[in-house]
Amino acid sequence: MAKPTPIPDDDPRVKAWRKAHKFLGGARPLARYLGISPAAVQQWQICPADRVVEVERLSGVSRHRLRPDVFGETPTPSGEKRDINVDEALAEFGKIKLAEALGLPVEEIEAWPNIPPHLVLKIEQVTGLSRHVLRSDIFGKEPEREVA
Repeated sequence: MAKPTPIPDDDPRVKAWRKAHKFLGGARPLARYLGISPAAVQQWQICPADRVVEVERLSGVSRHRLRPDVFGETPTPSGEKRDINVDEALAEFGKIKLAEALGLPVEEIEAWPNIPPHLVLKIEQVTGLSRHVLRSDIFGKEPEREVA
């Protein structure tokens, strides 16, 4: 059986896969989440198409970044798209108050470049800030509300 052609390190799919892989703690924890062997995960250069949705759910790395060849490019909502940074999002609520609510040290929250995907829903509950505002890259833009 012939070896698959290596994918260049600068391929965006490789970069996205490495980001998800690192976020999830490497092959062993990811394999446990997926119910497969760590050896299987270690063989992947990019995320297999049939595992993308699970990896997206676990890591917060978009399926459009993991496999644009399968899911297409990241859809761009109308208007400017950008992640809100932690300082902006939590300015009104306060990092100290959030740290207490989450049971985390303030220093950990201050070190976040963006809200970690696994904490978005909890932070939404605690702060009242929409998940769409906290991480539009994962949840998309705020849905429009119908006026009755």
